[in-house]
This record gives sequence, structure tokens and C-alpha cells, in this order.
Amino acid sequence: MLVNVRYALLLWLPLALIVGFGVERLVKFGVPSAAVLGVLFITGLASISNPRLIAEYELPIRYLPWDTLTDITRQYEQEGDILVFLTLIEGDDWEGGHEDWVMPYFYYNSLIDTVFIEDVRTLPDASLLAEGEQVTQNAERVWLTYAPKLRSWRMGMFQDMLAENGFARCGNFADNDTLYLDLYAHPNAVNTRESYRFGAETENTFAQLTPLQAVPQVVDDTLTLIHAWTLSENLPRNTYSLAVHLLDANNTVVAQADYGVPAAPFACTVTQIPVQDLPVGEYRVRSFVYAWQDGTRLPLFNRDEDVILGTFVVR
Repeated sequence: MLVNVRYALLLWLPLALIVGFGVERLVKFGVPSAAVLGVLFITGLASISNPRLIAEYELPIRYLPWDTLTDITRQYEQEGDILVFLTLIEGDDWEGGHEDWVMPYFYYNSLIDTVFIEDVRTLPDASLLAEGEQVTQNAERVWLTYAPKLRSWRMGMFQDMLAENGFARCGNFADNDTLYLDLYAHPNAVNTRESYRFGAETENTFAQLTPLQAVPQVVDDTLTLIHAWTLSENLPRNTYSLAVHLLDANNTVVAQADYGVPAAPFACTVTQIPVQDLPVGEYRVRSFVYAWQDGTRLPLFNRDEDVILGTFVVR
């Protein structure tokens, strides 16, 4: 299309004025004013009931719940984060530009850099993936989001591109009718964070745990922990698990979560522990790696004590 249908809406007012002045002249030639106004009225009804016009006027971006998205990501945002909003654009007449004011408004003063990528069906796969590689090449973590009703049919290609470039999927943070949000992490993310190595130091056999998120000072509902894993080639796979214990002031375990150490050389995981039923007070987060078959712990490199990931308060 040379002209987007919704732009015709801007012409309705001047056209109405033109018709208004023209009716007076037509009456002088014997044309009833009711006939002219009736044609205008019927045309207006036909326009507002036209599905094509409604589809053109309703912009895809308006369906994304930006407030919900920012509420989630602001809890976990880090330096080096990129948020990619990928949306399907039907046809080739999309004028773009809406993200220039929508995304900066909601992500004002945020640590996350935002990118809006339009997947136009006529766009070659290589062009879309090249843009994706360019915007994520220096990212430590990537938030990938979309509105399910506008899910790109090339979303799988985009996710494969992230995996080919070393990103590991950490987990999902939103999955409903209006919003889908995943977090991915790159091995470079562990370079600027404190890590803990479990295993045999003399044999250089290890499972390295790197928290990608600091324990929040206050937790009201659920404690969410994001961990990166780096494994040596000679570490036995499907053998070890991570224990995450919540300790109260008396050093008593009041809640815990356990999951298997991933088998991939680099991986990312999300652990969630409900705390809403815990009494008000301060709690410590302790972690260790153990063989799930017999409970034998893997020792820490250069440490004798357990790993304390942080403390938080339940109010």
C-alpha cells in the first residue's frame, strides 16, 4: 500500500467541512441536503465497521503490557542487560517508530538497554538474525519478550541464534495471554561476578556456581535466585545436585530447594523458594553441592565453610 488506511482518519474532519459547504450549493441545483448527508453517514458507518480499517488502526505495540513487563524486569535488572521485544508485523507497510517513545518512557532510568525488532514476513531470515546478533553481541544477559498474539513465526530461529552465540536460557518470568518473557545468560556474565568452585582442586574437576543476581534485602512472597554454571569436562554428569537452604537466626533450615546440576558446560538456572509463610525476621541463604545418590558433598576450592549467598528479611 502506498498510503496506510488509518491515515484517512485525518481527512474526515476537513472532508466533513467540505461536504458541509458543498451541500448548500447542491441544494441550489435541486439536490436534497438529506440525500448528501445520508451518503456521508452511510459511508462513515461502513468505514467504522470495516475489519481492514480496524486492523490497520490498532497498532500491535498497544497490546503489550509495558507496566507488567517493567515491574518484572526492574526487580532483576543488571548492568549489561539487553531487552529484546520481537514482534510479528503482518504485511510490509508497517511504518515503525512507536518504540522510540514507548520503550524509553517505561524504561526511563533503567539499567536495561531496550531494543524493538520488527519481524516483517517479507524480511529474509538472514536479515532478522543479523539484527539480533548485532544487538546482543555485547550483552551479558538478554531478556527476550513478545506478545503471544503477535509471536513471530521465526522466534525459534531467534532462540537458536542466541544458543549458537553461547547464550543459555535461564528460565521463564512471564507466560500468559498478553506477555511472554525469558531470560538468557552469556558465559561472559561470570567474568564480573563472584564465583564458587566445588570439586577436586588437585584434579581440576569442578562445578562452578556464579550467582547472577544478588539476594534482595527484603522478600515478601518468593525468593528468586539466578545461577550460572560452568562445568569442567571431566566432572561426572547427572551425579550432583545443588541444595539451597534458608536458615533462621538459630541456624535452623526453615525452607529449601534442590535441583540437579545441569550437564551442559555452561548453563543458567532459576530457583524459586516461597517465603510468605515464614515468620517475620532475617534469614541467610546457604548453598552446597552434593552427590544426590549418597549425599556426599563436593568440597569448595580454597574454602572450608559453606557458601552463604546472602541474607534477606521477611516483613
